[in-house]
Amino acid sequence: MDTRLVVYRKDTSGATTDTAFELDLDKVPNIRINYNWLDIKEPDQRKSNFSQTIKLPFTNRNNTFFENWFDVNLDTLVYNTKTKFKAVILVDTIPQLEGYIQLKSIYLNARIYEVVVFGDTANFFADIKNKKLRDTFIDADDVVDRQLDHFNTAQNVVTSWTTGLTTVESTTTNDVMYPVIDYGHTQMPTSEAMFFSPNTIEAITSESTTFNDTLSMLGAVRVGDLKPAIRIQKLLYMIIQKAGYSIKSSFLGLDDTAGTPVTDTQWFSRLFMTLAPQFSKVRTKVFGNFKYTCNSQSIISGQGYLDNAPNWNTVVYDPSSLWTTGTGNTFTISYNPDTPDILPTDYMFVSITMDISFATQDSGTNPINNYNITSQWEAQDGLYGLIVNQTQTGVPTQNNYQYTYGTLLPVGVAQTWEFQFNISSYDIGVGETATSTLNSATIMSLNLGESIYTNGNVNAEVVMAENMPDITQADFVKDLINRFNLIVQVDKDNPKMLLVEPYQDFIDSGVTRYWTDKLDTSKEQVIKSTNEIQSKELNFTDLEDKDYFNNSYTKKWNAVWGSRLNFNRNDFAQKEFTNFSIYSPFIANGLMGGNGTESQVALASIFEIQENDQTRQPIEGGKPKLFYYSGTPISISGTDPLNTSYDFRIYSGILTTLANTEAYSTGNTFPLCTQYNLDTLTEITSSTKILSWSYYNPFFSTGYTTPVFGDTVSLHGFYYDYWANYINEIYSDEARIMDCNLNLNEQDIFDFNFADTIYIKNTLWRVLSIDNYVVGGKETTKVRLIKVISKLAYECDVMPYEFNENGTITFVDPENPTGGSVQVTNACCEDIDSSWTFQQTNNSTGVGTCYHNLNNPTNPQDTGNTDAVVGIGNVESIGFGDNQIPLPMPVIGSTENTILNRGYGSVQSSTFYMYANTFDNATASFLVNGVNRKTLAIPDNNMASLEIELIGTVQIDTDTPANVGKVGYYNYTTLLKNIQGTNSAIGTAGGILTKSNADSGFPTPTAGFTTFDNDLWTPTIQVSGEQQIGWVAKVKILLQPIPRDSSQFRNLAIYQNGDGILFQDINRLEWN
Repeated sequence: MDTRLVVYRKDTSGATTDTAFELDLDKVPNIRINYNWLDIKEPDQRKSNFSQTIKLPFTNRNNTFFENWFDVNLDTLVYNTKTKFKAVILVDTIPQLEGYIQLKSIYLNARIYEVVVFGDTANFFADIKNKKLRDTFIDADDVVDRQLDHFNTAQNVVTSWTTGLTTVESTTTNDVMYPVIDYGHTQMPTSEAMFFSPNTIEAITSESTTFNDTLSMLGAVRVGDLKPAIRIQKLLYMIIQKAGYSIKSSFLGLDDTAGTPVTDTQWFSRLFMTLAPQFSKVRTKVFGNFKYTCNSQSIISGQGYLDNAPNWNTVVYDPSSLWTTGTGNTFTISYNPDTPDILPTDYMFVSITMDISFATQDSGTNPINNYNITSQWEAQDGLYGLIVNQTQTGVPTQNNYQYTYGTLLPVGVAQTWEFQFNISSYDIGVGETATSTLNSATIMSLNLGESIYTNGNVNAEVVMAENMPDITQADFVKDLINRFNLIVQVDKDNPKMLLVEPYQDFIDSGVTRYWTDKLDTSKEQVIKSTNEIQSKELNFTDLEDKDYFNNSYTKKWNAVWGSRLNFNRNDFAQKEFTNFSIYSPFIANGLMGGNGTESQVALASIFEIQENDQTRQPIEGGKPKLFYYSGTPISISGTDPLNTSYDFRIYSGILTTLANTEAYSTGNTFPLCTQYNLDTLTEITSSTKILSWSYYNPFFSTGYTTPVFGDTVSLHGFYYDYWANYINEIYSDEARIMDCNLNLNEQDIFDFNFADTIYIKNTLWRVLSIDNYVVGGKETTKVRLIKVISKLAYECDVMPYEFNENGTITFVDPENPTGGSVQVTNACCEDIDSSWTFQQTNNSTGVGTCYHNLNNPTNPQDTGNTDAVVGIGNVESIGFGDNQIPLPMPVIGSTENTILNRGYGSVQSSTFYMYANTFDNATASFLVNGVNRKTLAIPDNNMASLEIELIGTVQIDTDTPANVGKVGYYNYTTLLKNIQGTNSAIGTAGGILTKSNADSGFPTPTAGFTTFDNDLWTPTIQVSGEQQIGWVAKVKILLQPIPRDSSQFRNLAIYQNGDGILFQDINRLEWN
């Protein structure tokens, strides 16, 4: 049997195909190969196969391939140490390792080349290592790939939800879509008001405001406020293709061997990544730059001013036709908000270079020793006559003088600029001239032919490269590998074909190989525990972010929303593991509103809240996020405050009148983009896939969001679906590692796949690595294996179904989820999630109660609630179904919010504002933040004292016009409570009027400050008469828990900040 090394490169620099070179090996080659795929010490790492160092002698064959590279005086060679050349190690004709050869060093005295052969998979990551995501849209010849570039028109926004938007190349694509996300650009949060008809919005607009002001107040959807998102399947496919590879993956829906290489997987293919997180708005092209040159020209000079501006007559680029060639020397930036060539808001940099040979004497033969050069730009409109200039004096007479002039022109104050140029000299005689030569000249605007970009222009060109997050391609792919636990291999018959599947799918595709008879019993078999490769903590998480939901949650719980923290009860485990991620969580919530819309729509709010004044702020420098979109928008319906049917529009203009503002109809459809694989807005089920590592309740109490996803829990996050089996084989009590020596031949190596299971002595194993395999040799090979464990260590026969308000978890039989609750043991509680607590109730059977929320006052284990908010996830305790932010009333718009932690719960004092307009005799609902009719949710087992200061102004009175302008003041109080989900008011219906002061003739209102609608406080007001009155109310609220029994009032010890002192068993320290 012959061991062979065959390499490939072009024979000559002009060759178009590779030539095979079989290299000479030592007489006893001793080539050793290591085969790897996973690093079980670092679960997020992947390894590649590689040979150990191979020594090749100086022979004619070898010197021919390497082209005597050791000769340091040689010039251009085809062989280059920076280039990867394909290599195959074989035994006879059976490949043992395919990859690329790398020359490590040359030993001149020993006359040896030292090389290494690396596997193909590592080569793919090396190919994309230093490339950014924006480079995906730049071809090898530096030409911009514009296949997804488009204009951000209202029509493109809406069609991106269905058939696809239209690109600048006049093609249609649905690989880019525009999700409706509240980025904080409007005065009020996005709400049901975005569905109001344009006529209603125009009617609401007062004389002192503009239509666009009303859009902002109502949180309507404007094109310039939206950002695009890209289908990650498409982005990954582009990266792979441009790196020179093909792919085959059922999970990813990509198969270059199929007639249709891209398919809908109904999961991965429907995942999108938000774009432009580093910008507050989408990055748009303002206009194309220009560059012109000119041929040799004469320059006539005198003592005074003569305009000698060059005639730049050769265009290098000017895609927007800004420059006027020939005489005049002007450029104009045309302002038109309906075209993509939009005027910059401030300055434009223009650079001029000239090569000048000065005349040495004038027409009267007077010698000229030096010149003065003046360049200036003069505004031709706007601030007409404004001049920006530069003068150089005393320039010595010479040939090929390099003159440069660069300036920032204030194009925000003038759109047309003329360039004027003069060369003069006091050495030129009176009435005489001198003729110098302009050898060449160049004029160009900023960025060497690229474009100037700004944020959020409407109807402007969206260049995808400019909107990519500042992330490398390698990190993008690495995240996918970590998130979905992907295994990447190369096809044995095609090293450029990547085979990619999740770990579980990959190992399920293997076969069982019986290697008991290959065991070298003369060498020791070593069985080990997996202690040395286990971590004390495994934190599967995404990144923290600035947006309100993520930031609030992280500050409160010191963990990222949706993370999963596994605690390992192994005394010998030491280190901590955290996975790699490039994303922060996408958190969509139900939309608060009236008229039934709260159950129709969910969207994400990605903005900051300023701590000083609680105002909303768009984010710059955020993180990208993943969300699911089915490709089909949902339908919405309803009526607005004027009882007009919804007419959902996307607004593209920024002008002040409806006639000049495009309001593009959505057909009353809405793109549902969430962290769940929901095609319609329904409650999630136990089989719903979730875009986080673990299930967390998405509802945050804000005053403008509402729960819509129900209380059912799904375990189908990234951890359970893609990592649980892999982690179990390392952390199970049954986990074992075996090191042994096997007698493997070249056919065994060729046939072997890491997906295969290995049967040795009545046990199934999985190969982790094959070390120092001697190609074509007779030595046995060291192999490391890990025991196959098919049953999850924490697996039980039932599943969590509902997280109850009293802190308990209801479990059901997954085969019959409607058949009622079932009993569980700790295997279904703390072994599923270490943050839950199990209380055994039957010593003989081991069954008991599993608690998710030990801080809930209704929990019989602990009635000492020190915080009104329930912990979520694996940090403190899981509280599915409870609010995560400690504010039962609106955060935004609130001017006062104080929370005091007491031994029996949280006391809260808040102030917020609301307004209403009463028309004739109709009852009007108060609005908070301009849109929300349902303003306050009182937590279970809490009481709230409300004081409402109310002022009103008569705006219209058709019966008595003289009443217009009359005012009134009223003060009401009421007491509300919530007992086990039932709301009620104490005292006078509508509220108790305690003070009043009004003009004569101002009508007394009928207040409705004690009404509820679906557990939400819904204040109303009504006035008799044919009048329109504008009302503003200041609401002060004081809220505290209501104990269910006297045992709740325990004398608890607390820290200075009011937090309770917990023991390790979660019980609280009490004073005697």
